[in-house]
Amino acid sequence: MNTFKNFITNADKLVQSMVEAMIEVLPEDIGLDKRSGYRLFICEDGLATHKLEDKNLQYYGGFEYIDKEYRKEYGDWVFYTLGDSDERVEDCLKRFYDEEIDHLTSKK
Repeated sequence: MNTFKNFITNADKLVQSMVEAMIEVLPEDIGLDKRSGYRLFICEDGLATHKLEDKNLQYYGGFEYIDKEYRKEYGDWVFYTLGDSDERVEDCLKRFYDEEIDHLTSKK
């Protein structure tokens, strides 16, 4: 029993550390409708949202069309990864990272 409890605790900590390592953005920062969520988190490989906000991301952000293989729930979080079947995640990441690069190069 204790081993299982340790597993759950460690898994929760791992998920939380992943989210903390990601960049917090607003939906508008990645080209989505502002109703898509209050806070989203991105990295170069995908994005995450709290499971309580996932329905808004699916409905207003178009994420309901992403294949289940690229959508994973872990604890209180839902992660969307890059995939071949839908370009939604890729478009969001490109929009953010291209704007970040443009913003940094315009300061020089």
